[in-house]
Amino acid sequence: MADHVELRGNTPRKIIDVLDAVSSANDVPRIELVNEILGEWVEKKLHEVECINRVMRRNPSTVDAKGKGAE
Repeated sequence: MADHVELRGNTPRKIIDVLDAVSSANDVPRIELVNEILGEWVEKKLHEVECINRVMRRNPSTVDAKGKGAE
């Protein structure tokens, strides 16, 4: 499996303008800045998952109640 894959898609102009301005100000390529931003986002999401897993191991009945139609 490759360490890197290509990411493509349309992005709002405002976002690209800010990315370009910040990357220019810091003399880094846009993709390097995007990878830094996405990397930080991934770390936050992984932390959220760890917290959720920790809570669910202590109280698994929460999932069971909600998963069986309880609202």
